Amino acid sequence: ADVAWTRLAETLSRAERFEDALAAATEATRLYPRGIDALAERAYARAALHDMDGAAWDYRRALSGGALEQLPSPRLRQDAERVLATIPEARSVVDLDARIESALRGVSVARIPTSHILAICAADDRDRFAAHFAGDLAVAASRSAPPADRLAAMQRLAAAMPEGSAVVAMRVLAEPAAETELLESAATVVIRRNPVWLRDLMLTKLPQRGMAAAAFAAGRTGRLMFVDVLLPLLLDDAAGVRRAAQVALFALVGDRAPGLGRLDLAAFPSSAYRTAVQDLRAWWTRERGGVESGR
Repeated sequence: ADVAWTRLAETLSRAERFEDALAAATEATRLYPRGIDALAERAYARAALHDMDGAAWDYRRALSGGALEQLPSPRLRQDAERVLATIPEARSVVDLDARIESALRGVSVARIPTSHILAICAADDRDRFAAHFAGDLAVAASRSAPPADRLAAMQRLAAAMPEGSAVVAMRVLAEPAAETELLESAATVVIRRNPVWLRDLMLTKLPQRGMAAAAFAAGRTGRLMFVDVLLPLLLDDAAGVRRAAQVALFALVGDRAPGLGRLDLAAFPSSAYRTAVQDLRAWWTRERGGVESGR
């Protein structure tokens, strides 16, 4: 798997999509931390984004004191020679915990987004990265913690996505009395880990607040796989869930769904309202192939 991510990083760098190349190379290094090709591709992307210290660090890790000829292509060898000449000595690297906190405060490095910095930290030392967020995981999961503290912890988890974040977030979505902002952040965490997990969670009977937060988050994904889950929610007993489902569906399929924008949620549970929802479900059954293919 790391080879595929490394080749993707190379392709993206050649297309000068350096942020995407960095993300792909970082995933490759996460899967195989000592991979020479992956580290070199990450160094190349970092240099292109003006993070010369980071690039030099990655090139030196890839070479492990060896010659430039170890690198797999003239492109990487030439870039490594340029970078290592610019940064001739291995500079001390900022402590991992400090790098994490700096990124969480929104401080970027050169042209590297904070999300990429956090991913690099996670790939370089998975155990220390997870340990850094142990307190956040505990606070976010604790129903007895102050709501503001839980929200702050969940927002940190949403930004960094350490191991265990999605498990905690799914448990929060199942809490009947959790506050709206916390639920929204929890849904974001699950989406970031795997949208399929949120879809499957929505197939269970979440509490009203959790279901509404999940529905709103589903609408932001652009994933049509959520339509089958959202349509039945238009008949949910809770007005907040019905509204979230309508908003999410409109975000996903827009005015292609006949009558969706005009659906009067206040008319629930009248026969006219149910008929309108049945018409929407029939339209989706009939037209989903064309919608999914973009026709």
